[in-house]
Amino acid sequence: MFADSNNARIAFDESESTGEPVIMVTGFASSKNYWKPYVKAMSDYHCIFIDVRGSGSTEYEGSFTIDDLAEDVRAVMDECGVQSAHLIGWSMGSNVVVSFAAHYPERVKSISLLAPFIVCPERSWAYSWKLTEFAVNGYIDSNDMFRMFSYFCMSENDFISIRDSGYELPAPKRQRDPNDLREQLKAIIKGDRIEEASRITCPALIIHGTDDVMVPIRFGRQVADTIKDSSFVEVEGAGHTLTAESCVKDIISFLDSL
Repeated sequence: MFADSNNARIAFDESESTGEPVIMVTGFASSKNYWKPYVKAMSDYHCIFIDVRGSGSTEYEGSFTIDDLAEDVRAVMDECGVQSAHLIGWSMGSNVVVSFAAHYPERVKSISLLAPFIVCPERSWAYSWKLTEFAVNGYIDSNDMFRMFSYFCMSENDFISIRDSGYELPAPKRQRDPNDLREQLKAIIKGDRIEEASRITCPALIIHGTDDVMVPIRFGRQVADTIKDSSFVEVEGAGHTLTAESCVKDIISFLDSL
C-alpha cells in the first residue's frame, strides 16, 4: 500500500485488527519489516507500519528533512482515514514522532519512543557517514555496510550469541542503496529536537537499552527529562536494536493504561 506525500509515495502495511490505531515509524537503515514482531504481539491494536524515505519500498525524489518524514506520517494517516493514533518510533523514527507530535498534537493519543535521541549522537553519525561513503566509493559492498551497521546496534550479549558463527550475520533480503542512507543521515544531522520535545503534552513512554552503543542511554534520559511527565524504562543489557521480546510488554502495558 502507498500514500502520496510531497514528491514521494510512502509504502506502508496494516494489520487486520480493528482496535485502536498505532502508527510505527522505523529508524535509520531499517524498514517497516522491523515492526513485524511488534505487530504480531500487539494483535489488539490496528498497527500501521511505514517505510520512511530512504528505506524499503518507499519512492521519493531529492533530499528531505525530519519534518518531511513527519508530513509523510500525516499522509499515511489520511490515506488510512485515521484522525488520531498512538505513535511509536525507533531511533531516527523517534525524531519523526517527536516532530509529528509537536506539529499535530490533536492527532496524537500517545507516543512511545524506542532508543530515542533529540540531539544527534555525533560519534554514531560520523561512523555511519563514513561507512556509507566507503560503500558509495566501492571500498565495501552493501552487505558489508549492513553488517557493520548491525554490529554497532548490537549488545555485548548479542555478540556472545553469534560467537560460534565467527560473528557472521545474514545478508539483508533487500539491498540498501548507500546513497539513500546518506539522505537519511543528512536529515538526522539538521538541528536538534529539544524545543519540539518540550512542547509535547501527550502521554509518553521512553524505552532504552543499557548497552546501546549507537545511541547511548544518556540520550534517552535527555528525551525523558525534556518531555513533561514522560515514563522512562531501561532494558537491562539491551543494545540499540530493541526486540519486541525485550520491550513490547512495556508498550502494551502503557497503551492499555491510557
